[in-house]
Amino acid sequence: MANPINKIQDQLYALEKMYIPDAKREMIVLAKVMERRAADAAECARAMNADEPCSMAFVEFMAGDMRNVVDAKANLESLYAKKKMLEALLRD
Repeated sequence: MANPINKIQDQLYALEKMYIPDAKREMIVLAKVMERRAADAAECARAMNADEPCSMAFVEFMAGDMRNVVDAKANLESLYAKKKMLEALLRD
């Protein structure tokens, strides 16, 4: 039977080497999507200011982008909280 300390260490290892880096990569991808949408919004604003046509298509996607990044942030925060809890268990 596995030692409880070994199980905690295994969980910490998985968090540090797999889950947290994956969650960080997801946040980076979502941030880049939001950056692109912001650039689209700025270009549309420039076009509107110059009385040029602008599709404003970015607006339909921004709400979904926000939901995705909020969910990703909650996931990353949850992983960090779990890591902190496991580290505290090892200290005690």
